[in-house]
Amino acid sequence: MSFDTIVKKANGDTEVFNPAKLKNSLDLAGASGEESEIVLEKIREILYKGITTRKIYRKAFSELKKIKKEAALSYSLNEAVMGLGPTGFPFEKFVARVFSRLGYETEVGLMMKGMCIEHEIDFLARHDSHIFVAETKFHNEHGIKSNLQTALFVKARFDDLWESPHLSAKTKPHAVWLITNTKFTKSALTYGECAGINMISWNHPKEGNLQDLIEKSKLHPVTAITSLSKKEKKRLMENNVVLCRDIVEHSEKLELYGVNPKKHKTVLSEAESIIDLNNNREHKDRRPHE
Repeated sequence: MSFDTIVKKANGDTEVFNPAKLKNSLDLAGASGEESEIVLEKIREILYKGITTRKIYRKAFSELKKIKKEAALSYSLNEAVMGLGPTGFPFEKFVARVFSRLGYETEVGLMMKGMCIEHEIDFLARHDSHIFVAETKFHNEHGIKSNLQTALFVKARFDDLWESPHLSAKTKPHAVWLITNTKFTKSALTYGECAGINMISWNHPKEGNLQDLIEKSKLHPVTAITSLSKKEKKRLMENNVVLCRDIVEHSEKLELYGVNPKKHKTVLSEAESIIDLNNNREHKDRRPHE
């Protein structure tokens, strides 16, 4: 099959299949060059005009899992986080759960009164005596970046809260994070770091980036479970079932929120498998910069 095969993306758009792009994703997940080539060869065998990127991903994940389970878990993580869309609220809740797991006390969707106006905060986190406010920016496509305007807005809001006479020393935030599941534009990153914003994207900074934090927390979103349909995942997340761990610890919610009864055992088994893989991994302590 030629590499000019047209593939269909999740949003309905089409593009030419790019093996280098897939290989890069596999390499970043921890597959060796030889292992990536084995997976690519399997993908070449199933290519046809109009194949969906979702089918390619599932096949790549399946083949990588046979070769190196830990790499397969990392490979699936980015896609799972991307699947938290289309709105940003599930992503916001998921990231707050990650920070909670890492030792922070978190609150989601707070209203805080600044000097000039009241602000809705995506989530607030406390660690020791420090208080942090976070703005999360979710994008459901890899190529979209959080831009300079977002960083400017986040800094202006933090300044308004910092100057607020309505917040006491015990409630006033000491720092601000801007967290995205993709990347920042160069100008956003330059300004944010100069202005004192803790900029966290999928792969920035080198240590303590979003992928690191999720893997350190050993939490995977429910969207990582391939046996669930898109509608089932959406329904679960709408009812605050955000993590694979939520399903394992409260399996009755599968029935409660309308997951096909025939799939309950398969879904539960897949969630347990993901958790087991997470528990078998070793990571450095990569707490975000405070």
